[in-house]
Amino acid sequence: MPYAADFGITLILENQIGKGLNDYDAIFAELKRVGFNGWISIEDGVDGMDQLERSVTFVKRKVAEYWPS
Repeated sequence: MPYAADFGITLILENQIGKGLNDYDAIFAELKRVGFNGWISIEDGVDGMDQLERSVTFVKRKVAEYWPS
């Protein structure tokens, strides 16, 4: 399974996905540009399931934006 680093993407650890310093538009644009079409795995929920749910919602929105059905 490829990792973000395989595409030259460096991620910054953040408290909640979408609420930190990572430029997710740039990340998703690069993944789309190189033809990525696999799974996206996130690790979150350090501060509970509500945080995890918000992070999943954010990633799902980005996936729908960059890979519309």
